[in-house]
Amino acid sequence: MDKVFLHQLTKAIAFVCLCSILLFPVVVDGQERVDQYKETLDTLERVVPGLAQRVDLSFNKTPLPEVIRSIGMSNQINFVIDQSVTSTITYSFSDVSAKDVILFLCREYNLELLFSGRIIKITSFQEKKILLYSPPKIKKEGEGGLLSVDLKADSAQVVAKYLTELSGINVVCAPEVRGKLLSGFYSKVALPALLELIAASNNLDVSGVNEGYLLKDQSQLPANNSASSATRQYRTGTNLGSSAIKVVSRTKITANTAGIGLKELIEEVFRQCHLNYFLLNEPEGKTSVNVQDVTLSDLLNAIFRGTKYSYAVNDSIYYIGEKTTEGIRKTEIYRFKNRAVTGISEIIPESARKDLTIKEFVEQNSLIIGGDPLAVKDFAFLLQKIDQIVPLVLIEVMIIDNQTGYIISTGITAGVGETPATSGGTILSGVDYTLSGSSINKLLNSFSGFGSANLGKVNPNFYLSIKALEEQGVIKVKSTPLLTTLNGHEATLKVGNTQYYLEETSDFIVTQSTQQRTTKRYNSVNADFTLKLVPYVSGYEQITLEVAVDQSDFTDRISKEAPPGQTSRSFKSIIRVQNGEMILLGGLESSTQKESGSGVPLLSRIPVVKWFFSSRTKEKKATKLNVFIKPTILL
Repeated sequence: MDKVFLHQLTKAIAFVCLCSILLFPVVVDGQERVDQYKETLDTLERVVPGLAQRVDLSFNKTPLPEVIRSIGMSNQINFVIDQSVTSTITYSFSDVSAKDVILFLCREYNLELLFSGRIIKITSFQEKKILLYSPPKIKKEGEGGLLSVDLKADSAQVVAKYLTELSGINVVCAPEVRGKLLSGFYSKVALPALLELIAASNNLDVSGVNEGYLLKDQSQLPANNSASSATRQYRTGTNLGSSAIKVVSRTKITANTAGIGLKELIEEVFRQCHLNYFLLNEPEGKTSVNVQDVTLSDLLNAIFRGTKYSYAVNDSIYYIGEKTTEGIRKTEIYRFKNRAVTGISEIIPESARKDLTIKEFVEQNSLIIGGDPLAVKDFAFLLQKIDQIVPLVLIEVMIIDNQTGYIISTGITAGVGETPATSGGTILSGVDYTLSGSSINKLLNSFSGFGSANLGKVNPNFYLSIKALEEQGVIKVKSTPLLTTLNGHEATLKVGNTQYYLEETSDFIVTQSTQQRTTKRYNSVNADFTLKLVPYVSGYEQITLEVAVDQSDFTDRISKEAPPGQTSRSFKSIIRVQNGEMILLGGLESSTQKESGSGVPLLSRIPVVKWFFSSRTKEKKATKLNVFIKPTILL
């Protein structure tokens, strides 16, 4: 009795140990895993010396992929970072090797290193788990002997055993079928019909034997009942003719069909793939397919494209039906990484938005997309192409007025004052001139009419040289702004001056007597300088600039209360310049000529004599506007 009890106790302990091994995951100690990485990195260090180089880095709330990427760039180490690495870190490393930093990050953030030659792939570590085996889901439905089966890669021999126990009818497997994995979902079916369905969907054959059924491999049937193993010929309840479908794996499917029904094609492909599927709507129509070595997803995308049908995958079950059917429609959120979501949905062609519901989610800079899974996938791919970094352009502008002119006053003025005049003054004031920067003035004066020149790369001191000329009164630097704008967007600079003039209005009010009322109002007149720039960044760091300049200036008033006169100058131009080069636009020129005089009547008109009996003033002034523009691509 004690021996029997001891034997049973030993079996129970063994069973508990086995269950503990199957139920609990097998986890490799984290430090042991890091030590293995260290050994591999020590070996790799011989051919990748950057692993031993010292680094000095400091990070504050920086994404972990950016930290690893910066180490790889500075030490010339090839890293491939998986999308599963998403942590944000705050650390400071000083005088430590890149290898030590990588090992530290692996330990702290549970990372896994995969090595391929000199390339190191970094991904999040996933623990390997061994789960307890679960029996196939087979149950009786009522008293009529009906069975419901939900198979997911279950052993054929185990399935046959459970069917035998529940039905009381022997179900056996041929030797070549015992290790085969069966899949399929069948609800409330009698055993004979159930075995036919299981056999049809798992490339098996069923036949009756003494007091039971035998499951056997269909490839073992005689040649007249089965096609060659290369391309299996199949027939269903509908006469479809001969169509060749070969499924090597879910990623390698070859199909050559002509005029086959969609439903029949789907059934045969899923039967050979041993996958679960559910028809929400029975597909109608026929199709012709000729594909070789494609994945199941690519095949389904091809046969459903242009039809009203689509599919969705949930818990390894393929749901097939019309695109508008609940369970088929898919909703996805696409978050932009490089640009703003505002206005994106408006610039996308209507053909790409067909049958889709698109909503902007500004708070998360995202688009919410709903509709057919195939259309949602295509639309998300289009958004990836649109979601690119938009170049930021810094535009340095220098606005310069080059003024030249003279005033000549001649004549003799005589009169009588209230007090005796005092002798003094300067006779022959001499030649008094200022020599400005001749090289710059020659450059500016070389623009007759409208013109442009590319100055190429210029030294920043160029600005200091220009500004020094303002003191000499020859060149006036009006403004040196810095403008920043996105590629394809307008940047505007406006500098203005306002003057006022008096306007009087008289009204007459007639009652018992006539009264006059005078109203005074000061009106404003603006003279502005406006510069509009639109940059377009193209390949090879070329920048095309659309330039529009409008300038207006005040002139003399015809009377004290009259509005000031105005002159205006404008031009538009399209130019192309290399990144960081400076261009010069010039040629907006205005000129003023005045000549006035006074003198004794008649005598002031006689030659030679007129110089003693008159005074004359002659003024000539010319102003030329020049604009220096230097665009620089920041991003």
